[in-house]
Amino acid sequence: MDRLISIGTERYHSELKEKMQILRYLLDNFNDGRRKSFFCMAVNLIEIEDLKSAVKEIEEEVSGKELTVKGKAVISVEILKSAAARKNIVLKLRKKEK
Repeated sequence: MDRLISIGTERYHSELKEKMQILRYLLDNFNDGRRKSFFCMAVNLIEIEDLKSAVKEIEEEVSGKELTVKGKAVISVEILKSAAARKNIVLKLRKKEK
């Protein structure tokens, strides 16, 4: 809510649209069937500029390589974790206690 107030409704809405596009891109290209929640959390918590940089880094890392979807997923997760760590954000899913 603070972000909405600080940057205004239109800019916030624009950022959300960009984040949705990035999430869709990550899920379509790097999801090995086990990363949906991780990607959702990462896109939600990482600032848009840092997210764009991370996606660019992911693209550079995987381009020209013959990788499986699982290999791409591992690379993308590590890059997103690094981007988050630079801002003191820990991307770790918490398991529900039974």
